[in-house]
Amino acid sequence: MEPPDQLSNSTAERTWIIEGPNSGGVSGWHLWRGHLFAFANGFGYADVDPGIPVAEFLNRYKNKQEGRLQQMIDELREMAD
Repeated sequence: MEPPDQLSNSTAERTWIIEGPNSGGVSGWHLWRGHLFAFANGFGYADVDPGIPVAEFLNRYKNKQEGRLQQMIDELREMAD
């Protein structure tokens, strides 16, 4: 799914910051209408990738044990219950 125009922290249903903010910028995921959109913002660039369904994301990252990403996965699982 292509990201909607102007998808941002204020228009997403939920936003998770996975990396940053730091000197390289910030990256994370926006939740919007059952899809997750990876985003990155830095000095002079901003990008939002096409979305993937939440179920696909959970399957893709089911074995990840990284701090912020693991917290996001746990929250998504709770939301699905």
